Amino acid sequence: MLSSVGIGSAEVDLVLSDTTVTRGETVDADVEVIGGNTDQEVEEIYYAILTQYAADDTRRTGVVDEGPLVDGFTVDAGEERSIDVALDIPPATPVTMGGTSVWIETGLDIEWAVDPDDHDDLQVQPDERTRDLLEAMEALGFRYDSANNVADENGQLTSEYNFVQEFEFKPRTGEYVGELDELEIVPLPDEDHVEFVVEIDRDADALIEMAGADESITTVTFEGVDEEDRLAEKFASAIDRKL
Repeated sequence: MLSSVGIGSAEVDLVLSDTTVTRGETVDADVEVIGGNTDQEVEEIYYAILTQYAADDTRRTGVVDEGPLVDGFTVDAGEERSIDVALDIPPATPVTMGGTSVWIETGLDIEWAVDPDDHDDLQVQPDERTRDLLEAMEALGFRYDSANNVADENGQLTSEYNFVQEFEFKPRTGEYVGELDELEIVPLPDEDHVEFVVEIDRDADALIEMAGADESITTVTFEGVDEEDRLAEKFASAIDRKL
């Protein structure tokens, strides 16, 4: 009887081959199941890749990806079972820079199951396109300042998620020192390209700031084919048009 309310029920543990991953890649894992006090029917084993984002001065949990991991089966009382799986890390998974956290929760879909308590933190490394962005900004004299997940509740930037990751850069050397306060860049990866939404904050005086004329938005599209060396040039051109 107690197993029917989650006490003495089967347990699940996701064991990743590596908790340091790159977005867009596939990571191998073992799903380890330990049977409870009685035989139980497992409808499926499911997972969710989660993060947090800022919205209205609060922190909310955002879903990067979720779905079934293993189809249904019967787990006998006390049985120990290991199942090999492969987990795709979506290209839009936030990079764990600037205090951004990403984790996986895994659970068993069984009758009266308790909430999933298998929690695995991920270290998500920049993919090639994000590294290209960081290198382009450095080439233009900007330094990386922070990375934050922010709300996009109305789908202004993406219809897939209700949040985006924003990278902030400040001019350190070069022609933009004294011209710009910072750049805020949101990468929006697609199958064959990345669109960078760029908010340009000018180093303006108080009157310009009050008028809202110190900020402007533009986009830079990166096809990724022999364009690595031109990305800094494309950003510079987009910025200069707004100055």
